[in-house]
Amino acid sequence: MKTLLKLSVGLCVVALAGAGGVWFLYVAPKVAELSAPGARTGESLVEVPPGASTKAVLAILEKAGIVKDARVAYYYVRWRKLGAPKAGEYRILPTASALDVLDKMRKGDVALYEIGFPEGLTYKEIAKRVETTGLIKASELVALCEDQAFLAQQGVPGKTCEGYLFPDTYRVARNRPAREIVALFIAHFHEMYKKHVAPFEASCPLKRAEIVTLASIVEKETGAEIERPHIAGLFLNRVKKGMMLQTDPTVIYAVALAKGSFDGNIHKSDLSLDHPYNTYMRKGLPPGPIANPGLKALEAVVKPTASEDIFFVSKNDGTHAFCPTLECHNAQVQKWQVEYFRNKRRNKK
Repeated sequence: MKTLLKLSVGLCVVALAGAGGVWFLYVAPKVAELSAPGARTGESLVEVPPGASTKAVLAILEKAGIVKDARVAYYYVRWRKLGAPKAGEYRILPTASALDVLDKMRKGDVALYEIGFPEGLTYKEIAKRVETTGLIKASELVALCEDQAFLAQQGVPGKTCEGYLFPDTYRVARNRPAREIVALFIAHFHEMYKKHVAPFEASCPLKRAEIVTLASIVEKETGAEIERPHIAGLFLNRVKKGMMLQTDPTVIYAVALAKGSFDGNIHKSDLSLDHPYNTYMRKGLPPGPIANPGLKALEAVVKPTASEDIFFVSKNDGTHAFCPTLECHNAQVQKWQVEYFRNKRRNKK
């Protein structure tokens, strides 16, 4: 019995000595290599496939010249009980040590790419723009923006996502599902609306969906930020008086919906197009947004300029002349449309 016990203890000692021997004789002298700064030329991208084992990832890093000996790295990871690398694409700096890279992968600090769009675009225009990044296909964005179940999940009240893709620059990982990217755009809208717009809703006669709709019109009507509250107040005056909004951007949107595209010019027939979005034919606000407004346009609707104005005309410099009466408006049209272009033609001669 004593002999058997001695034999068992002896075997354990040998096993421990063997494991320790591997560490002290083979791994320990090379640990310094893992923490040594890299001396590679240029930044590199490394893809960790979903479900890849630690050994498989270390083999990838060895092939990329980031880890000198995958076996040493593997023993080190096991000894330190480090977490497994997370799937994704990683941007590796040329001076990063192997341990830096392993730590980045353990944390899931994946490479991020910019994807964004400016204020005033429709969701279909946004789809074309963001497709150029290679991070999401235009067809995927459009399909999600017309998916009623998806929109309901994201808290979007309309038939499309129009108006609820918040204009901004986002940073997302490659191969992120299209649903997550579009949900990110919408979630940012809700976040910004709750923080900057919702606190002023009580003073606005419109419901939330109507606020977004009017903000989209304000966004399309002027690029001059300082004018947005004035234009918002003007349209609210028209709504209050039961007038037609008669705003050209809604006509353009109606034509695009009815005909599939807009040729760049508003024709007389377009103004008389019988369409829910044509505010020359229908009173009040259109059924939904005509573009995706930015924060300043949204704020303008809930914090409008108080005035009696119900007319405005372009001054041909990105700003407008405002009037409370038709007589005033006709005079401004004469000045800024008739005489302005007449003088411009004369100066060309």
